[in-house]
Amino acid sequence: RNGYVVNSKCTPYSYPWGAGIFYFNPLLKGALQQLGKKATLTHARRLFKTREEIDTDNFVFCQDTALASSYCNIEKGEMFFRDAHHYFNMLSKSWEAYSAISLKLGDTIFLTYEEMYSAISAYTLKQYNQSRPTNLSPKEKLEMAKVMHNEYHATNRQIKSILKLDISVIQELFPKAQDDI
Repeated sequence: RNGYVVNSKCTPYSYPWGAGIFYFNPLLKGALQQLGKKATLTHARRLFKTREEIDTDNFVFCQDTALASSYCNIEKGEMFFRDAHHYFNMLSKSWEAYSAISLKLGDTIFLTYEEMYSAISAYTLKQYNQSRPTNLSPKEKLEMAKVMHNEYHATNRQIKSILKLDISVIQELFPKAQDDI
């Protein structure tokens, strides 16, 4: 949701990341340029992942991070928007529009094995009071397999390895997903 609608204290300046805090904020631009420190050669090489000598005179650092104003042309970016309110609304609406498009297209999120195991472990602890998915009863494992398949979009291989179920049981539950084993 658009944070500004819910809480008028949410502004582009309240974001701790990116160049958004510099947009339409001339006082901050000037203050941080003066407060920032220059990078040492070692720090610059680590930051830019190169052994070449880097000219860091144009980069201003704050807490070991290069400020976005060092590598973004903030004035050009501001030209796309009328004011701070317009910038924030366009930013929020675009995010909502992209999420609506992905829902219409049927895009889903797929978790890696580690992410899936963490999510399922938390779910089994909350739902069944078991810290490990493999400790569930056979009936609970079947219920959990359905949850993993439908809500977490788990592959048959993930279900098999996390719940330690027999492959034939999984193929009976989800026959169309046999090709991922």
